[in-house]
Amino acid sequence: MRVAHVMFEPARSGISGYVRDVVAATPGLAHAVALPRHLAGARPALEAAGARVAPVALRGRLDLRAVGPLAAWLRAEAPEAVHVHALEAGLVGLLAARAAGLRAVVFTPQTDAGARPALAAAWWRALRATAPPGLVLTAVNAGQAARLGARLPAASVRPVPNWVEAPPDEAPEVRTARRAEARARLGWPPEAFVAACVARLAAQKDPLTFVRAAARAPGVACVLVGDGPLRAEVARAARAAPNLRLQGATDGIDDVLAGADALCLTSRWEGMSLTLLAAMARGLPVVVTRIDGNTDLVTQGETGLLFEPGDADALGLHLGALAARPSLAASIGAAARRRVLAGLGPGDARGRLERAYAAAAGA
Repeated sequence: MRVAHVMFEPARSGISGYVRDVVAATPGLAHAVALPRHLAGARPALEAAGARVAPVALRGRLDLRAVGPLAAWLRAEAPEAVHVHALEAGLVGLLAARAAGLRAVVFTPQTDAGARPALAAAWWRALRATAPPGLVLTAVNAGQAARLGARLPAASVRPVPNWVEAPPDEAPEVRTARRAEARARLGWPPEAFVAACVARLAAQKDPLTFVRAAARAPGVACVLVGDGPLRAEVARAARAAPNLRLQGATDGIDDVLAGADALCLTSRWEGMSLTLLAAMARGLPVVVTRIDGNTDLVTQGETGLLFEPGDADALGLHLGALAARPSLAASIGAAARRRVLAGLGPGDARGRLERAYAAAAGA
């Protein structure tokens, strides 16, 4: 089966990584990816996973000028299925598939929420108007699966949670050595309890809550990894937290996860965070907001710790508890890894994706 992928994200982040993971998880399929030019840095990883990549001029969710060129590309590819990735790509991707005369479409919004409900409602009305008959929606979390059926009632909704390739088990001495090496490369203190937050500095990720929580957990070395439009505001707020380090953006998080003692996510909404999955797969204790996607993975006090969005006090208390109780951190980390190993690997994703493509092609 030939699958053509249409995607968009404002800056390189989780969506391009997800598309790469889809390609890698389904090596029996032939994949072609239309990659927005501003995301050119994702091309090597996509090609290494096995995709053919075509640069396209797609600049935003309402870039209707891109519909014609994308439709021409789709006609030339003649795929059995089109996979549209990210809520922002939905309108352009669905219009391009329709213009190309293709009805077999799978759409993975990743998130179905946003900061402005009125705008989101108008966006879903536009998507309903452009959705082809037989559209297959893939939901990455349980709450989303319920909502998508109401948002696009003519579509078929299939649960396809995100996944991760879990690293092999490591002996404690190997883990300790890797932690020391990663911290040396990153310039982190060798012995401190380090809590890392990996997030784009944007409203959805709410990095300011992590900054405020750091000030409430003086015994924890806090590191904020990322860049984005809130950079200046975050830098100003960080002056009140001497235990906080602003790491800036990184192309890979292997060293961050190897060197950290805990991972935090302060997001106000998510689909299912790939960073969270990667941390849990490594056996890191996680402290995350009580939102859809996170709660699919994290059971309070068992596979992680939860707090309400924006509650810096609760986050600071959780970080202090993990730093003070190594046995708690270790047990939560071990349970987190077991949760990911139970059905959230590439092999599990392969079957779910292939069934979604077959359902769209057979509609």
